[in-house]
Amino acid sequence: MLIVVSDLALGTAWADAVRATLPCDFALTASAGDAWAVLDSGRIDAVLTGYDIEAGVRPFLRDLAFHDPHLPVVVVASLDRDAIDGCLALGAADVVRLDDLERLGRTLVAAIKFTTMERSLHDARAEIAELREREPGTDLRDVVDQIPAIVWTTDEALVVRSMRGSREDSAMVGMRIGVAAAGWLADRDRGLVLQAHRRALAGESTRFEFVIDGQSQQAHVDPLRDSHGLIVGTIGIAIDVTETRARTSALARLSTHDPMTDLPNRAVFETRVSTAVAQARERGGACAVLMLDVDRFKHVNEMGGHGIGDDVLRVIAYRIRRATGVHDTVARFGGDKFVIVCTDLAAAAEARFRAEAILEGIRPPIAVGEHQFSLTASIGISVFPDDATDVPSLISTSEAAMYEAKRIGRNNARFYVPNMLSSPTERLALLADLRRAIDLDQLELYYQPMYSVETRAIMGVEALIRWRHPERGLLLPERFVPLAEESGLIEKIGEWVIARACDQIRAWNDIGIPHVRVSVNVSARQLDDESLRDLIYEHLQRTNISAQALEIEITESSIMRDVPAAIRLLCDLKELGLKVSIDDFGTGYTSLAFLKRFPVDVLKIDRSFVREIATGSFDSAIVRAMTTLAQTMGVRTVAEGVELAAQYERLRDFQCDEVQGFLFSRPLRADACTPLLLGQLR
Repeated sequence: MLIVVSDLALGTAWADAVRATLPCDFALTASAGDAWAVLDSGRIDAVLTGYDIEAGVRPFLRDLAFHDPHLPVVVVASLDRDAIDGCLALGAADVVRLDDLERLGRTLVAAIKFTTMERSLHDARAEIAELREREPGTDLRDVVDQIPAIVWTTDEALVVRSMRGSREDSAMVGMRIGVAAAGWLADRDRGLVLQAHRRALAGESTRFEFVIDGQSQQAHVDPLRDSHGLIVGTIGIAIDVTETRARTSALARLSTHDPMTDLPNRAVFETRVSTAVAQARERGGACAVLMLDVDRFKHVNEMGGHGIGDDVLRVIAYRIRRATGVHDTVARFGGDKFVIVCTDLAAAAEARFRAEAILEGIRPPIAVGEHQFSLTASIGISVFPDDATDVPSLISTSEAAMYEAKRIGRNNARFYVPNMLSSPTERLALLADLRRAIDLDQLELYYQPMYSVETRAIMGVEALIRWRHPERGLLLPERFVPLAEESGLIEKIGEWVIARACDQIRAWNDIGIPHVRVSVNVSARQLDDESLRDLIYEHLQRTNISAQALEIEITESSIMRDVPAAIRLLCDLKELGLKVSIDDFGTGYTSLAFLKRFPVDVLKIDRSFVREIATGSFDSAIVRAMTTLAQTMGVRTVAEGVELAAQYERLRDFQCDEVQGFLFSRPLRADACTPLLLGQLR
């Protein structure tokens, strides 16, 4: 696609508007002179131009029509009716007003579709004319045998006198055209054929389409004249446009559907939501928008690559469709974000049932090639008319609820409540504040004890970061760590966490707590930093603490991004005397063949499996397998998110080594955790 406009920033905006409905590559030039250099390369399928290019668009349009009369050209301008008509007369396929840019993609699809068919017919007729001119004595039969088309002639009585080409049928010669067509056309198409031939006898040319054996044909019927110019019959030509139709249909679908999952895109989804709202308002009912984001999906791309990630998203899209109602619409908003509009709700609570069905449908492991992934999702729910009454508000409030679902632990659904902030505004504000948080000493470490399953003694603590925001209060890591990872701040924050954890170990040692074990989380970005080992060693030396007191937690997905590099790093950390644990174990990324190569001390079972361990046979079987695997490898297991006595009892049955969760203790400030550690010494 070539865009020609003097304001290149405006051209970029047009490209974005087109790309939303018609994925394609763009060449951008600021003048007609530069445009011709691109056009001469022969790689342009359509032209989008502004009315303000040098000396006006009219000379450019005229030259384009001379250069290639079948090249689709669309003009974007704010013009009066006469100016628009002038552009069309000079060869523009269409004119789109500046205040209606949403129509750009659809307009270009239609223009490409029309000119493609025009070009096919033009080329076929030109070939006939060229052959006639080159070999004047050649019979029509010999000419048309060389082109992929059906060509026929009739006399003034509309009796078929010849038929040649890709569908020759000599039996039709001598029949009236209406009778001949009856053998291979539907009733509607026979009427079109007969009407076109009658018009040709009256001196008119007619273009129409018909179907033969499921194949689409585009036909032209013209008057057949003798050497004196008198009409002596008709001549028709039909070209198979089935493939062209398929290509243009696929192109049109790209303007309304996501090309990867074939789900409706945002534009279609918003139309469906608008319809659902109108119907609910008319009937006095309710509808809901559900915003779904796949939890930790970036780890899939990091471990398997984007090709594997795309395959996983296709499976998730299929599972969401299967879990929703027949009248619901599922769309993809990009990345791993999906949206669903649920219609005909008897009550708002019904939206939760549908959300839970979707979550349950996503949970079974997804196998792609040699990889297997166990994924969860977070869903935000916004209900009309309770939470919002227009389409943009329903979408933004469902997104805010989705981020809240992630904040409280993922793998759940949350309804929107008024005090939730819309995510784009919140994220920008949080990012600006986060850049200053370290210097302003707003970050804190909380410590959650890990208890022995057998003795219930405290075996260690996990350092968990919190942000005491001056206006928003105490923020959990789910609210700001993703921002830190996206912005690159995570390395600075990660170094702060290691330094503070070492300081706290030193402080506890000084008051007589000698053997406390503190685990700290290390991000994937930190793993890529070759200076991580030296950084940790520096803080161990600075605080003069034993390396055995510090445990490094690394997520399962992060070590699978580059297995050889991860093994080298883990070996370096072990040489320092550090303990190493794999966090979020069980989320489905690690091959057992690789796992036994990692020098690790602890496997931490992800809370998503612990949640249903007391009631779900599926999760129970997975956790039992994990503990058995750990015992075989000679490493400890720690179960996260233990909140119920029934969960604890089941973990004890499975011989899990340690547990961590609200059943025993919430994360505590250092001054609140210290008495627990001292009490255990007594």
